Amino acid sequence: MFDFDALEQSEASAQLVTFSQADSGDPFTEGLNFPVGSLLKSVAPVRMRAETSLDSRLVCTIQPGQIAEVQACSGRRLFIVCGGQEGWVSAIALDATILWQQENGNSWDQTEDLRQTLRVRPFREVDRPFLQRIEAQCFGLRDQSLHLWLMEAAAPGSRTCVDVAVVDTAVAGYCAWRLEGDLHSPVLYVLSLAVEATQRRRGYAEELLRHAIKRGESSGAAAATLHVRVDNKPANSLYSRLGFVLVAHVHDYYGNCDAWELLRELPAMVKRTVDHTLVLKLRAEGFPQICVIRMLQWTHNSEAMAALLAAGEVPIVDCQDVMRQGGRALGSSCRI
Repeated sequence: MFDFDALEQSEASAQLVTFSQADSGDPFTEGLNFPVGSLLKSVAPVRMRAETSLDSRLVCTIQPGQIAEVQACSGRRLFIVCGGQEGWVSAIALDATILWQQENGNSWDQTEDLRQTLRVRPFREVDRPFLQRIEAQCFGLRDQSLHLWLMEAAAPGSRTCVDVAVVDTAVAGYCAWRLEGDLHSPVLYVLSLAVEATQRRRGYAEELLRHAIKRGESSGAAAATLHVRVDNKPANSLYSRLGFVLVAHVHDYYGNCDAWELLRELPAMVKRTVDHTLVLKLRAEGFPQICVIRMLQWTHNSEAMAALLAAGEVPIVDCQDVMRQGGRALGSSCRI
């Protein structure tokens, strides 16, 4: 039987070293190359823990043969997603017992090759049936939001856009977004992001979102913002990885589910001003001025945000802590 306790005690007494592709001076990690995004297969039982510390809470025990995706690494420890669970595991035992191997047929290099075939372009009418199928697959047959966004995007002078991800000749996903708010400093609001089920975990959602953000930046958008279900860990992971931070917890946003309001600042944010009348009013009611200013900057509707703050519908956020933590509370698995 595999001796977990002996393994973890030996690990605890070992000095953690920097683990990277460029420098793996540790003889036990020599030759290992587990970059972020690579897929691994466990070849021995491995304990997954909530934190890097070996004293932290045990999440689960991963059995041999299970597939995991690397999200981050620190010393001999890997942060992975495996079987719907996420946490820290050992990359290799101190006694050189091999715990993981690169998954053949799904290597990082092959994933990169797939990503290189991706093209993001504006919606064309021939894409409609494919996008409708993806929408129904991801959000249910009753959701008809995509139809409205396509109508908006087709209108002259529209600030709504639907981008399509195409792999070779197949439609793999879409991103609908809109520029909202002040014309001199708009906010890019991501309406919807969806990838066809068989095309997920290949970086397509990330490329779609990056493309939208780049378009927003070129239009002078101050920030990119969106709403996401609080229980959608894959999407939350993607947004966190791309620099989105938690702004507010919106109750019953989806009817039967709460939402996070997330935001990523863009270069034009520093030029965005707020209505100081609203700031003074909220300050008089006891709200901290700096947090109020930041939250009003982050929203595309300052008056609505001020009203929600005053009514207690949206909690005031310690903006400095949010920015310092970088959205760490959002989770880290990704299947989009």
